[in-house]
Parts: sequence; structure tokens; C-alpha cells
Amino acid sequence: MTRPTYYKTMFYAAAIFNWLAAATAIAKAASPSLIAMDSPFDQFGGEVFGLFVAVFGYGYFLVARDPARNEGIVWMGIVGKLLTFALFLAHAMAGTFPFVLVIPIFGDVIFAFLFLEFLLAGRPHYAEA
Repeated sequence: MTRPTYYKTMFYAAAIFNWLAAATAIAKAASPSLIAMDSPFDQFGGEVFGLFVAVFGYGYFLVARDPARNEGIVWMGIVGKLLTFALFLAHAMAGTFPFVLVIPIFGDVIFAFLFLEFLLAGRPHYAEA
């Protein structure tokens, strides 16, 4: 697999990751008994959170289609993913909600570092192409 193909695949995977998280948050908000997991959100908060996560997923989809032209979206993704992790971890440590809700957010941390690697090492490959 070439580096450009790898990065496109990575951003498509990030989009799917976000869309699955968004669908889970929205489904949980709409029908709390559907998913047997605590939620830190009321119905409206869960829906808004899910929509924002879905929009970020669409951003990653756009990056996957043309990585060379969407550096700003990648930076937004890094910041958003790391801040989401920090917020969830802080609330879990404060006892606001269970630590189990932090586990899926580790995926965000992994993607944040992969996005940073793309900006530092992968982006120059697109400039050469």
C-alpha cells in the first residue's frame, strides 16, 4: 500500500469511527433503553454531541477524498479529539460518569496522533505528487 493510499484509508476509517460514535450517541439519546450503557447526556445534549461528531466525520471523509487540500480539517480533528479525550477523562476522574465511557475515546487519541503523523510526515508526499 502506498503512503497516499494509506492516508486516504486512515481518514475514511476515522470518518466511519466518528459516524458509528455519532449513531451510538444519537440512538442512546433517542431511546435510552436501546443501548445498555450510562450516558452523561440528556436527550438534547446527546443529540447535539452526536451531530457534532457526525460533522467531524464528514470532515474526515472530505480529507480522505483529497488529503492535500484539507490540512485545516486535520488540525481541527487533532484539537477536537484531544480536547474530547481530556474532557471525558476529567469527568470520569471527578466521578461525573463511569470510566467505561472513556474507553472508546482512546480511539480519538490514536487518531489524533495518526493525524499528526500525517501532517508531519505524510503531507510532504502529497506535495511531491
